[in-house]
Amino acid sequence: MCVLQECYSCHRYFNDQEKKHHCRACGEGFCDECTQYTKPVPERGWGPSPVRVCETCYNQHTHSNTNGKMLKEKQCLLVIQT
Repeated sequence: MCVLQECYSCHRYFNDQEKKHHCRACGEGFCDECTQYTKPVPERGWGPSPVRVCETCYNQHTHSNTNGKMLKEKQCLLVIQT
């Protein structure tokens, strides 16, 4: 069994009494502050109602193509070297 020790987003360590949440879209573990978003995630079996998701998954847009299928936009990671 894996014990969630820190938030996947802000990397803050959890204390023993703190509630831990998982994003229903990506499955990663987060603190309450980093999962204040909701949206439907039917492709993961959560049905049509909005469920708790992380900011990254919340910001991922989906668009319908001409066949009515859902297409996800690609995420890009910008790395700035100094």
